[in-house]
Amino acid sequence: MNDIPIVTSLASPPEAFKELFRYQDGDVHTLFSYKDKIVVLLSGEPDDGFYLQIELPKQAMSWLADVIDVQLGKAPNDGGLPVGTALVAQEFDGEIIQVCRLANTRGGGEPGFEVMNRSRHCNVDEDDMQGFEFTDEVMRAVGLVEKFRALAGC
Repeated sequence: MNDIPIVTSLASPPEAFKELFRYQDGDVHTLFSYKDKIVVLLSGEPDDGFYLQIELPKQAMSWLADVIDVQLGKAPNDGGLPVGTALVAQEFDGEIIQVCRLANTRGGGEPGFEVMNRSRHCNVDEDDMQGFEFTDEVMRAVGLVEKFRALAGC
């Protein structure tokens, strides 16, 4: 599944990439649309030339928002999943997307989430699958759930 160009510079991404939004949480996260995918790039600095690239089907974005906001984000009596459920996965267009609730996001001791594409290998380490993490605090401050919902229709 190497149908998406690898970005080597935020200053000049591939022509078909459309930047949607960018946020920073110690790393810089830039989200692009590319055909029927949402591409998330992580870098240490705005253009340090080192990027982790995560590719997600657009149709997964509203599902991601629901999983984060409701299924894993609320108590069972408020519509959330049963206590102890920390991982949800679903297939979209042949790609398995997984969301995991974390207690120690990015090793910082804060709760948050990890989003993974279990069907695509990392562009930096072929032994790893594509994924990124964000804390609850960043999710609220940036409005990631709302942005994910909006991206479903872009």
